[in-house]
Amino acid sequence: MHTSILTKYRDPRPPWYTIYPTVPDFSAAVGADDYEEWLRGLPADESVSLYFHIPFCRSMCWYCGFPTAVTRRNGPVLNYLAVLRQEISLVSEQVRQGLPVSDVHFGGGTPHLIGPAEHLALMEFLRRHFAFSKTAAIAVEIDPRTFTPEMAEALAATGVNRASIGVQSFDPDVQKAINRIQSKVQTAGAVENLRRHGVGHINFDLIFGLPKQTVQSCIQTAMAAVAPQPACGVRLRAYSFRDKESAPNRAGRSTGRRCSRRTGCSCRRDTGWRRLPGDRARSFRSAGRRTRASAEDRAPAA
Repeated sequence: MHTSILTKYRDPRPPWYTIYPTVPDFSAAVGADDYEEWLRGLPADESVSLYFHIPFCRSMCWYCGFPTAVTRRNGPVLNYLAVLRQEISLVSEQVRQGLPVSDVHFGGGTPHLIGPAEHLALMEFLRRHFAFSKTAAIAVEIDPRTFTPEMAEALAATGVNRASIGVQSFDPDVQKAINRIQSKVQTAGAVENLRRHGVGHINFDLIFGLPKQTVQSCIQTAMAAVAPQPACGVRLRAYSFRDKESAPNRAGRSTGRRCSRRTGCSCRRDTGWRRLPGDRARSFRSAGRRTRASAEDRAPAA
């Protein structure tokens, strides 16, 4: 292995490479015309991956920095789906007919808040506009606290073959600190419902570096996550917690970063990164983010 690569990327909190171009390259100079040109220029012999963001939750997890909103009503979700269908139609008009799709990922937010009937209709709408591969990897992020047997059945019926179950931590003190109270029974129930309907590729998402968390509690969470599960089809994915103060802002800069000397250390040191005007510091309750998995991690396990 080239040590130069290790040296370059050894920083425990690298930039957030989940969207392209990355946020620092966003510019008002790029508009709808550019987007249309890029879509029309997609290679004819290559398949594409589709990502759908459902930005709604029933409650806010205080570590999360992804775009989402808390709603107790279904109205906002249904309104969003109507706009999403319009976007799907607009995109499909710009690409060649029968554009092949190899991967689909539903993230959030809480994707399954759209409900079973709405999910069935959305997937049928997608298949009318794009050519899904017979082996397409279709993944959905799951919050066990609001996941239902009916939703598991709907996911399986539309070809979903991977589920990413949010666990984060089973430690009660950590759960209280991040405003996400989730029992092992709820998590096991989500797994059981998915497997009953044939969704066998399941992974648990864990986060380390959360408030109140220790190395020992991280180990206990990981062991609890895999203990009742058969080895086949189960994977663990661990993410490092990044609060707003240490995460790159829209200019690709950060005000500092947490010391990496030990888990949970909250001291900071200046990294020379600057803060955008108006991007003021907020409390942990209203800020934070976790890093995303790579496209490879989202594909079904072999």
